[in-house]
Order: sequence, then C-alpha cells, then structure tokens
Amino acid sequence: MSLSVRGVTVTLAGRRALDGVSFEADGVVALRGPNGSGKSTLLGVLAGVVAPDVGEVTVCGRSLRRERVAALRSLAWVPERPDLPGELSAREGVELIASLRGVDPPDVATVARFGLSGVYDSSRDGMSLGQRRRADLLGAFVGAPRVLLLDEPTNGLDADTTRWLVERLRAHAAGGGTALVATHDAAFAEAIGGKALHLAEGRFVAAPG
Repeated sequence: MSLSVRGVTVTLAGRRALDGVSFEADGVVALRGPNGSGKSTLLGVLAGVVAPDVGEVTVCGRSLRRERVAALRSLAWVPERPDLPGELSAREGVELIASLRGVDPPDVATVARFGLSGVYDSSRDGMSLGQRRRADLLGAFVGAPRVLLLDEPTNGLDADTTRWLVERLRAHAAGGGTALVATHDAAFAEAIGGKALHLAEGRFVAAPG
C-alpha cells in the first residue's frame, strides 16, 4: 500500500482540522470536500510539513515519523499556492528539484508537453497563473515519484492541459503509482478515475447525494 494513514488528528489555532482520519490508498484518489474541510491540511501532513497531534502516516512502507527522509523520497507535493521566490524561473525551479532527486531534468519535448517552451526561462512573477501551475506540475513529475500529492492542480489550467493531466494521472496509476488529488472540480475528479474520499469538518463522510 503506497499510503497508509491511521488516526491522524491535527489541531490548528484551537480548531480540530483533522479528527482521527484513517485510510489507505493506491492508484488515483480524489479528495473532495468544501473549503475548510481539511483537504489541504491532510496533504500537508502527508508531505511532512504539518505535524499531527497523534496518528501515524506510512509512505511506501516507510513511517513518516520514524523514517522521514526515506518516506519523503517517495513522494512529490504540489500545494495550492507554492511559496516560491517570484524571481525564480521555471527552469531553475524544475532543475533544482531534479538535482535534489538525483535525476536528469526534463527534456525539451516534456517541457513542450506542459506548454512551457516559451516561458521556461521567465521568472514566476512574469508568468500567468496557469503557466506557474504547469511549472509546478512539471516539477512534481520529475524523477517519477511513486506518490503524488496535488492540491487543486487544475487551477489556472486550460482545457487541453487539464486533459493531458488526466491522461498522465491515469498512466501514473496504471504504472503502479499513487496520486491523492484534492479538487473542487467534479468533472476532473470523475475523469481521473479511481475512488473519491469526502471530507467534512476534518472527518471522512459518505459521498453527498
């Protein structure tokens, strides 16, 4: 099992953001729920940037608490609003990720597939929201990590890039990978296949309707 979460509880600013969340995941999983339901907090816990009050997270058989470095090597996280320097170019950001993962940076064809050929050397401040989002997603796929954590990945994407992302996520799952995707986009959630988990007030609930 690529992801295993057991009894994760998180309190933020005196509020219970996650309340005893447990699940296991392989393949593509859409994480659904209204704003404030705990989706981004859960992804932050899995990415190792939010510390749970209690609970255990295992990534590809590695405990995030006891084997943090090994666990984090297996995943890539794209938050909804990455906190990256505006002067950083798309190329610099992606090549930094490739260096940290010990792999080659993407080739020209891959950069073009993400629609970044004309802006790859532009600063993030000079890029549109969609271009920045495509650069973030390109970085996530570098080195083919087994687990992808994506928070609202279609924000700012055009229809063609969204369709390509659907195909890439389905291929990722078919190749044995796992993707946990937080999204408000019902059509995208249906298109990527797999199952859906619904959060409300920090707990999993039955699908609405």
